[in-house]
Amino acid sequence: MRRTLLASVLTTAVVLAPLLASASASTKVAYTVQVAKSASASSRPNTRAHACGSGFLHVVDRGKHVCRAAPDLRVAVTSTPSANRVGGTITFAITVRNAGRAVARRVVLAALAPAEYVSASSSVGACSSPAGVLRTTCALGSLRPKARATATVSVHATALGTLRLSARGSSATPDARARDNSTVSAARITEPDSVRGSGLRPLFGTTGPQHAIYVEVDAISGPQGEDPAGTWFTRNPVTAPAAGELRGRVVCLSVQGNRATLAGVIEQSTNPQYAPGTGVWIVFTDNGEPGAGRDTQSNYYNQDTASCPIGHHGSAEPVVFDGNYVVVDVQP
Repeated sequence: MRRTLLASVLTTAVVLAPLLASASASTKVAYTVQVAKSASASSRPNTRAHACGSGFLHVVDRGKHVCRAAPDLRVAVTSTPSANRVGGTITFAITVRNAGRAVARRVVLAALAPAEYVSASSSVGACSSPAGVLRTTCALGSLRPKARATATVSVHATALGTLRLSARGSSATPDARARDNSTVSAARITEPDSVRGSGLRPLFGTTGPQHAIYVEVDAISGPQGEDPAGTWFTRNPVTAPAAGELRGRVVCLSVQGNRATLAGVIEQSTNPQYAPGTGVWIVFTDNGEPGAGRDTQSNYYNQDTASCPIGHHGSAEPVVFDGNYVVVDVQP
């Protein structure tokens, strides 16, 4: 009998065999031979991965293909703001959620970005990161099905272009869909909006240098006023309501085309009428290269700096007769 017979399904065969040595040669004995059934091509285990539904993991257990409930971590990131200046702050909100059907144990979130680390925290667990380039790790504990955790990571942008943050979630429990455990978020890093320069301009309703107000400014912000920074200084004649010198820091900057308005807090003052801590608005219009009768500028004291961003105050701005202000809008 050939070996191929052993690989077939249950078969019944009738075989005629000679008589036993003690039997007569004329006697015939019929034998029924039962051949064991072996696996055919249609009944062999499928070695290809079986398709399991959402939240299930395909495993092979004792030769059988099984779909088992498993966690399914998914990671999403948003950045605030979506664009900022070099040196400005970008804050990433990284959400890890379990879309699976089993608990994800010892969940870890890792975040990397070519930017300077500022801070990191999470809604559950704790985050840690060395100083310098962002390399944050957050231990989030266990996440039950449908549970989520959010980590907040802030960085200072250090280079122009696109800032990309890579985030990946993992756990000690095998994941149903490991390919969606990571994501990338991008923010645009630009040159800053700015206003810089110095100049002399007359008091409202006057002419001539004897009534001139000197204003100096060096202020920057992101393209939509994010992360304002800088200083300002004014020196007013004795005929001015704010006579004396005032110096302070910039707390708000709004740039639109060739026009810049800033809100500042007075930090030093030689005039007791304008004490440190009070506010000032200063408006600049850049009308071109240095030259008499080009740029305009005006100051408004005792203003509420919490009303940023500020717009045009409504008064006509005196023309600067000496000096120049340069206003840069990265998104004209």
